[in-house]
Amino acid sequence: MSGLEMKRVDLGELYSLLEMYEKTYGGVPEELLEGIAAAYKRQGGTGTIRNPRGAGRKSITIPEEIGKVKCLREKGYTIRRIAGEMGCSVGRVHKLINEQKGI
Repeated sequence: MSGLEMKRVDLGELYSLLEMYEKTYGGVPEELLEGIAAAYKRQGGTGTIRNPRGAGRKSITIPEEIGKVKCLREKGYTIRRIAGEMGCSVGRVHKLINEQKGI
């Protein structure tokens, strides 16, 4: 696969598209995916190629928020009451609780 000379971002997007094609229709040669991944790494790419452009919303979780939610939850507060105390939505409180479970 020495013929692949593309920008790192373009290689990442091509890899993602070919993976999606493989899952949907099948038939993408494994050595093609390996060649793209190798070219990506040669150009300084690190980690996975899942989101090469860094697209999507960025997390704005503040550690103090997680600590306050955890403290209030341990005191026996309901999720609705925590949301009222913090001035945020119930969904946000759920998200903060679930994020701390993953840690």
